[in-house]
Amino acid sequence: MKKSRPRDVALRNIKVMLLARGLRQKDLARRVNESESTISNWLSGRIVMRLDDLDHICEVLHTTPVELYSPPEEVAKNCMRFIS
Repeated sequence: MKKSRPRDVALRNIKVMLLARGLRQKDLARRVNESESTISNWLSGRIVMRLDDLDHICEVLHTTPVELYSPPEEVAKNCMRFIS
């Protein structure tokens, strides 16, 4: 079984959290004051976000960096409260 890199886990978790909260990449872009293409590049792994960008994303998603880097199963379980 291939082990996921921490960065890949965090990017996947951001996508899951956006979906669970009913947000789109363009909503995130507006809230963190970045372009939609920058958000797309971050979430595809083409460019690496800075730590302060990660902090802004955590604020928007009401989460912590620790949760972003948690195993996907834990994040999915926590996101269930956002899905009706």
